[in-house]
Formats: sequence, structure tokens, C-alpha cells
Amino acid sequence: MRARLPALDAVRVLTVLSVIVVHSLSILVPEDGGPAGALLSVFHSSREVFLLLSALVLTYTAGSGPVDAGRFWRRRFPLIAAPYVAWSVIYLLTDGDLRSPGYALSRLGFDLLTGHARYHLYFVLLTFQLYLVFPWLLRWVRAREGRLLRLGAASLALQVAFTAVTRWHLDVPPPLSWLSAHPGSWLASYQLYVIAGIAAGLHIHEVTQWCSRHVRALAVLAGAVVGASLAWYGVDVRVLGTNPVQASDVFQPAVVFESLALAALELGACERWTARARPAAMRVIGTGSDLSFGIYLLHPMLLELAIHLGVAAALAGLAPVAAVAAVVLVVAPALLAAAAAATALLRRTPASVMLTGRRRRAQRGASLPALPRTVASLTRATAVRAGAAVAVVSVVAAAALWTVSQRRSGATTLSAEKAAASRPVAGRVGLANSSRTGAEVSWVSETVAMTYDGAPRSYLVFFPRAASGPLPLIVDLSGSAISAAGDAQRMDWPAVTTAAVVVFPADTGTGTGATWNAGHCCGSAAASHVDDVGFVEAVTARVLATVPVADRSRVFLAGYSNGGKLALELACDDPARWNGVAVYGATATSACPSRPAVSLQVSASSGDPELTIGPAGTPHTVDGFVEPTITAEVASARAAAQCDQTGSLTSSGTLQTTTWSCAAGRRVALALYAGGSHSWPETVGATPGETSLMWRWFVALGA
Repeated sequence: MRARLPALDAVRVLTVLSVIVVHSLSILVPEDGGPAGALLSVFHSSREVFLLLSALVLTYTAGSGPVDAGRFWRRRFPLIAAPYVAWSVIYLLTDGDLRSPGYALSRLGFDLLTGHARYHLYFVLLTFQLYLVFPWLLRWVRAREGRLLRLGAASLALQVAFTAVTRWHLDVPPPLSWLSAHPGSWLASYQLYVIAGIAAGLHIHEVTQWCSRHVRALAVLAGAVVGASLAWYGVDVRVLGTNPVQASDVFQPAVVFESLALAALELGACERWTARARPAAMRVIGTGSDLSFGIYLLHPMLLELAIHLGVAAALAGLAPVAAVAAVVLVVAPALLAAAAAATALLRRTPASVMLTGRRRRAQRGASLPALPRTVASLTRATAVRAGAAVAVVSVVAAAALWTVSQRRSGATTLSAEKAAASRPVAGRVGLANSSRTGAEVSWVSETVAMTYDGAPRSYLVFFPRAASGPLPLIVDLSGSAISAAGDAQRMDWPAVTTAAVVVFPADTGTGTGATWNAGHCCGSAAASHVDDVGFVEAVTARVLATVPVADRSRVFLAGYSNGGKLALELACDDPARWNGVAVYGATATSACPSRPAVSLQVSASSGDPELTIGPAGTPHTVDGFVEPTITAEVASARAAAQCDQTGSLTSSGTLQTTTWSCAAGRRVALALYAGGSHSWPETVGATPGETSLMWRWFVALGA
């Protein structure tokens, strides 16, 4: 086994710290187009540096001999597959939305295919791809040993062109058009950094010595590149009016040059420093490098804990520059230290491979290449058995959590047995529910068919049977791939209110094809230009005309995911129609030319992989439209409603809500659940579920 290079260990520690800075800024500091976004436009280079370093280390470890693909894969894949599965299960369980074992398993399968269990696990998918092609790619680069400069120039030009296409949504033929629309988790999107890492690894000693000798020149170069990038960010946001998320995007030409310049500077500076560092310092760096993968895997959990402990609330009281400085200088290093300590403990347990991707610390000293084939086979078999054990534990835990949640909530299901037992007239069903006050309330439910825009449509409406006075009307828009009845069961409004009329308009699809046309999103509804805005407005008018207890002066709009996007579209189309709007897991997917003044609550989970909370991460692009972040959506609503600059912050369990008072009695709120995913939040301990949160919002607005 080749000797370790201390400079590479130091670069690895710096890079994982940069990643923690990116995630901390994104989640803890509100986006405003100011210092947070500007700094992220620089720190986003950590993703590219990480990939370059990974390719460099693989190349250096391989040495000058041939790489046997089968042996390489057998050695490498178990060490990332086991922790990938394990942490996907862990984050799934910590989210808590496990309504049934089947649902939990389907979510786990989706998370494993997409890396969506948490926002950082996409990088493990990139590592899978790197391992898969590395033996071939190494041979290919070696065959061009005498033409590395020309190869690098061509790769650089291709990377700049690709990032330009992605950044400005330029028209290119498939499959490049598809790749540029979904760049984040595909290795081809980062080809320059992999090729540069392999080329540097082939000449590692020459490269590190050159960078060390020219470290001052590299510092000047990196400073110039970073300065130019920051200047462009300011012009992009302040002059051109670009969304701060898009302006600080990973995929843009500035990041290409930043990544290369910073990687060279870090390598040169670390080579100089490690040559003079004391042995104690080098032991710390070596240990940090060994722990880096485990630190990467678990740090989002510690970040969520920090939110729960009030770190975000404390930062909210600081000026933007002070908040950014606190994150970079205090919070991120503290998270790194805590994650390192936790990883070090995990390394001493039998679950070390599963949780850190490294063998148990007590077993260090015998490298895998030196072990007999039988022991290597045993290691692989152990990883397979561990993965199977994780799967079994996840099923049992999911079943247990689901059972406990069912007993605790006492939530009513829209079962066929209850419907048949209490059907008063044809087409109607009675729903019984134990409300929070303990009184049993009978609900009447009716599915109504109608024709809109020449197509058959329907909606589900229900209300308390004994209601005598005017009741507020809640129009509830489901996420995709669920029926109106299924959404009624998931939302469970009777569990939080005994005094409302609730209507669930049904979208145009059935099964997995069910979507709403919310502008540039989503699915077949958007592709077919279905007028869902007009349909929901027609349903609302019809319910107000046909349900006597529905109060037309108190009409509220709720939406989840795709339905939340449609809710924002409806608020843009006719804000005067709605007394208040509440959405979870959604931002707008089309521009609103004249932003309306409307009372709006936007809720999200910080671990949602389908959203960008603050200025970090790759912005989601839908049909060429760059979605705003959660904080940008709220900022736009605050500006339109003429809200106060300072909001009031409240905490309840893992939920933190900031509410702003606005002109004409309106209000705007941002509610963030720590951790979680894109799934609907249920009530857990002191943390209210999203349905309860929406109802409280509507009550505060006069429901």
C-alpha cells in the first residue's frame, strides 16, 4: 500500500468543513441576495474539489500498475453501499412519517434510487458512478499521457460550455438537454474534475511540489477569481435582478474557475504547512481525514439538532454579516468537531462499516489488499448481511412507529366499512371523528361530479352534520399521485377542527399520473395545459353556492407539494378570493408579474430534497423556470404585503415559525421543521403536524 500524503489529508479536512459551511449557511441564514448568497457562490466549489480529490486519491492509490475492475469494485463498493443504505434508513426513521410498513418501504426504495433521504446523499450516488467507471477512465487517461494538456483544455472548454447551458437554459439537443435539466447527481456533469483529479494523481509529487513553490502566485490567482465571481454575483442579483439561488448556483462558469484555482491553492498551502507541522497536529489531521466520510454522512443530523436547540433563532437576531460570520467561524467548526467526535465513537463499534464506511478502528493495521481472499470475501459477506439486517430493522421499526402513531392520534380513516354503515342517502357517507375536545362529531361527505372545460371532473366536500351557522371554507389541494379521498385521509381535517367545510378538488389524473397544472409544473396536466386554476375557482364558487353553511366571507386555500404550487398560482391569479393561503413543500413554478398582497404561510422541512430552503444547493428548474427558494418565496410575499422588517419567532418541538405583521391586517409566516423530508409532517410530541399548523394559521386569520 502506498504511503499516505499528509497534504491530501489536510485538503480533505478543509473540504468537508467547506461542505458543512454550505449546508449551515443554506439552512440557518435567510436568503436575501446579500452576504450569505455571495459567500455560497464561493463555497459551492467544495463539491467540485471533493470530486477532484476523490479521483486524485483513487489514482494515487492505484499506483502505476493495471487496475482489475472486479477486484476494485469488490473492495470499494461495500464500503459505500452499506453506509448509504444504513443512513438512508436512519434518516427515513428520524423523519417519522411512517404511516404504514408498505409506505415506509416504498419511500426507502425511492430514497435509495435517488439519494433523496437527505440533501447530501446525492454525493454517494456520484461516488458509486465514479467507482463504476474509474478502472476504464484511468486506462483512458493513461493512454493520453503525452497529451494531458490538450486533454485538460478540451475538458475545461466542455465543462464551461456545459455549465453555461445549465445556468442560462440554452437549447441543446438530447441527451444533453436532459442532463442540463437534471445535472446534480450525474457524474457526467462534473467530468472536468474527475479528469483533472486523475491527471494530477498520475503526477502527484510533481503537482504538489509545483503548487507548493507557487503558493503565493496561486493565492493571488485564487483571490482574483473569487473577487471576480463575487463582483459578478452582485451584478447578477442587484442589477440584472437574478434570483439569489440562481446567482449562486453550482453550475455556472465562475464556479469552474473557482474550483480549479482553490483546489491548486489548497494543495500547495497544505503541502507547505504539513512539511513544517508538528507531529501532534499531523495526527489530528490524519484522524480527521480518516473520519471525513462518517462526518459527511451524519452532519445533517447534528445540524438539525442545532436548529432544535435554537441556533437558527439566535442567528435570526443578528445582522446578516454577523450571522454569516458566526456560521463560518463558530457554527460550522463546532459541527465539524461534534461530527468528528460522534464518528470516532462509531468507528469503535461493530457497526463501523455500516455507519462510517470504514472498518472498525480496533481492526486497523491490516489493509484489505494484504488480507487473504477468504477474509476479503468475509468482509463483503458481512456488509451484505449488515445491509439485510438494516432492511429488516427498518421494517420492524416502521411497523412499530406506525402502530404507536395510530394509537396516539386516534385519527379516523375513510374506510369502506364506516362509509357503508353510516350512509344516509345515495352518494353520501357519514364520517365520525373524535376531535381534540373529546366530543364525537358526525361528518357528511359527498363526491360531486361536474364538467369543466369540456372534461369530466369531480370534487369531494365534507362538513359537520350538525352545523347550523356559517363555517369557513377550506379548499385543499393534494400533492401528486393521490386521490381526493386519499388526500382527505392524509390531511385528516376532522382531527383538528369541528367547524369548517373542507373541499378536495380532484385532479385530472388517476393513480401515479395524477397531477395539477401549476404553471411550468407538473406532469401531464402541465403538458396538456389543463386549466386547473379555473377548475379550482369553479369548484370553490359551486361549493359556496350549494353548501348552505359555507361562509363566502371566509375562504382559505391549503396546498401540499404540487397542490401547493397550484395554490400559489391561484393566489397570483385572484388574491382577493382567499382570506389566507397555506402551503407545505412548495414554491411557485411560474412568474407572478404583479405579486399580490395575500396572507401566506409557507412551511417546509429543512431536509426536503425537492426544495432549496436558502441560497445553497442546486436550484430546481422546471421547464426552464428556476423555482425560488422557500425563503425567497416568503421574502417576496412580505414585500408584496408590506410587512414589518422584524418578525416574531416561536418554537414548538422541532418546528420554528417566524410571523410578520403586514399592511391591511395581513400576515406572512415561514414555518420550518428541522430535518424531515418531503413527506407530510404528522404531530410528534411537542411538534405539531402540518394540518394542525395550517388550521391555526386560518384561525388566526379569522376562520
